[in-house]
Amino acid sequence: MKLERLVTSDSFEPDSVSAPFYQFKPYPGGIKRSEIDNWVILQRKLLNPYQSLHCYHHTSAKGLHLWYAQEALKGIPETALQQPLENGEHTVKGQQHCYYQQWQHGVMTACMQTSNSTPSVHIKVNNRVAWAKIRPLKTHIRRPLMWSWLLGFMFICVCVWVVSARISLSVQLAHLEENIANKSDTLGNKLLKESALRDTRVALDFFPVWQNEHGYFPAAFGLIAESLLANGTFTPNNIRWQNKKLELEFKSTNMNLTALVASLEDNSAFVNVSLRPHNDDNTWMLEAQLQ
Repeated sequence: MKLERLVTSDSFEPDSVSAPFYQFKPYPGGIKRSEIDNWVILQRKLLNPYQSLHCYHHTSAKGLHLWYAQEALKGIPETALQQPLENGEHTVKGQQHCYYQQWQHGVMTACMQTSNSTPSVHIKVNNRVAWAKIRPLKTHIRRPLMWSWLLGFMFICVCVWVVSARISLSVQLAHLEENIANKSDTLGNKLLKESALRDTRVALDFFPVWQNEHGYFPAAFGLIAESLLANGTFTPNNIRWQNKKLELEFKSTNMNLTALVASLEDNSAFVNVSLRPHNDDNTWMLEAQLQ
């Protein structure tokens, strides 16, 4: 009900008994919106043909519309509650009176009683389409205090929304961090197991390759030891392995050195083989470079 009273005026009944005097006053050029209220008050006093101040007024986009009466109006004049008419002149029949009216762009610029008994239009009072209905909501909106209350209400709504959003976001972030911590523990254990499994697979895949790879010390030493044993007996003193190059210091008294070098040179695993005497008796230094 309160909202309805703001949208429409308190008096819903049209006054079809009174015969008010109608005047239309266009806005003067250069008038400001903030000056309209004072200008309306002044015009209501200056244009009133009666000593009484009984008046109903409406401000449209075109100007000020005034209905003056000698006695208090019993509602809103029926010509203010009628439907807007097309541009031009019209003879309008009300409940008890007949009017001559002039319309321009949806506003009534002239209205007077007439004795014409053949009206062209009958007044249809409708609060929804009334062209000059005072709506308190429109009046309140024009007041600065109303805007202050409206802006304050909007500010409170925004603050409540921001606070609610922050609280909701904090709760969601806390829940998300808890889920991340739980997932991290589970995922961390799983990643460790996957890493260990991957390392094991790499080692297992590399094992048969390592057995056949001459570039590694055990295989290289095995090839050289095989040739040494095939050509005599030996005792290793010192071994050095670096960058696929094996240096072996050995001692032997019955080694067939010529056959040893020939067998190593014929082996495709080696690209360079050399043999030289060492400082001690019956001690030799063998150098072999693998591919």
